[in-house]
Amino acid sequence: MATSKNGADAASIAWRQHALADDATPRSLGCSGVAAALLATDSPSPDAWFLCEGLDAASMRAWTDSGSRQDKVLRAAHKTGWCAAKATDTGLSLKGRQPKGGAHALWVSSPESIDGGLRWCAVFLRGGAPFTPEERDILVATVRLWQARFNHPEETGLSQMLVGEDERVIHADPACALRLLRAGVEPGAFVHELFEIVEQRWETLAPGGAYDVAIPFDGDALWATVRPRAAAYSGASPQTLIEIRPIEEGELPALGLIEDARVARTLGYLHDHYNDGPRLNELAEQAGVSAFHFHRVFAKAVGVSPKQYQLLKQLQVARWRLRCGREPIGQIADRVGFSNHAHFTATFRRMLERSPSEYRASSY
Repeated sequence: MATSKNGADAASIAWRQHALADDATPRSLGCSGVAAALLATDSPSPDAWFLCEGLDAASMRAWTDSGSRQDKVLRAAHKTGWCAAKATDTGLSLKGRQPKGGAHALWVSSPESIDGGLRWCAVFLRGGAPFTPEERDILVATVRLWQARFNHPEETGLSQMLVGEDERVIHADPACALRLLRAGVEPGAFVHELFEIVEQRWETLAPGGAYDVAIPFDGDALWATVRPRAAAYSGASPQTLIEIRPIEEGELPALGLIEDARVARTLGYLHDHYNDGPRLNELAEQAGVSAFHFHRVFAKAVGVSPKQYQLLKQLQVARWRLRCGREPIGQIADRVGFSNHAHFTATFRRMLERSPSEYRASSY
């Protein structure tokens, strides 16, 4: 099964598997292992880890299951923001053969919730010399940067939440939390409804994929992208990142659960292949009906024809790309499936009554 190309193409803009917490800075300081999580201080969960590189999976499982309660190093970090010690004091270890003399560990802890019950935590392990004060300060700043990037994305209008096993909301950034509060919607209820819609349109949600839908919300519409993530280590639970963006009037029909499951699955297929120009017969084959019958049931359920929906999807992604950065217009035209720059510009002007460059200029 293909994953949504609009999500995959936008990977340079949006948060990805390790873009929130990459290990480049730790490795530049000689760290052989790094793990990071959004931890509830009273009960760490296996689905809280979003990064684990170079640490022994068995020690991670044991630490999460019960060892965290004996980790005095982490408890000290909760009080002061960081704590350095020997790795053996944490209960965590590096993969494979241990360094001569043992590994050194540094826990960093930054509060997320007002009461400190949820924290951005990271542990760094390396052999050789202990961490210097300068290195410690760099790693503390790195963790705070990860936290800031999630809570305040560079992309205007983007908000996001991290979801764990069984639809557990681990964390919603401030903009996302405020949006739900103003609408009087519980985060868990929003996630549950979104997953129902996405799972109706895609049979399988693969780690690393991107599955996007335009959905009604609080009398308006949102563009939501669901990004399943693989478990951080063997024995951990997977996470899902949800990206939420506003959607402009007329971009795409906002649809919830669809009565006809065949149409729902075809919508997923269209979102995966909108820039390949699938023909009516191809879409009808996906639904298992004749082209004539498919055209009729699709238009009835969605409100526009399959061809119109595909064009709207092409322009919706193009408008987003125009708003988000300085990607060349010809490149955007190619990415969303137009044969050339001129065709894209003519279609864009016909549908939106302004050129792509005029639209981009009005977005800043």
